[in-house]
Amino acid sequence: MSLVEYAVRELRRSIESTSLGTILRSDATFVPIPKSAPLVANAVWASRSICRALLQANFGRDWQELIIRVRACKKSALCSPTERPKPIDHYETMRGVATTLWPSAIVMVDDVVTKGTTFMAACARLREIYSDVPIVAFAIARTSSEFVNIRQPCTGEILLSDPNAWPRRRDFTVP
Repeated sequence: MSLVEYAVRELRRSIESTSLGTILRSDATFVPIPKSAPLVANAVWASRSICRALLQANFGRDWQELIIRVRACKKSALCSPTERPKPIDHYETMRGVATTLWPSAIVMVDDVVTKGTTFMAACARLREIYSDVPIVAFAIARTSSEFVNIRQPCTGEILLSDPNAWPRRRDFTVP
């Protein structure tokens, strides 16, 4: 069993004790967040693997690749904090994709959320096409300086006050 499969299995087992059921709803279309560079054939893509595992665990309706990376962007994990890409950098290297199977709710899916810059840019691109569709984000893991428990689900907000700045993430621990 892969780590992704294990995490999703544990999420399914404990979903009733969290508020994540409102995010991973049955009518959701999962949208994998693109990697930092355009995909190459047969590439391993964690976000896609998470989408597939969520569907196997009976979350959501389907998954669709509605955001693509058209040009490479710096990979945040490999940059110092001051060199990380801003939302505008991600936005300019992504494109939204229209679909014939219109989603009733979109859940952007990624493996890890740090500041939320990629989520923010992807949401802006999706809004251009799916302006009336609710859009939320979901990540298997988050960075945290206040690590308490490996299984500490949270909800939160990603806030941006200036398009040329980095967003600020506020987490709210799920009881």
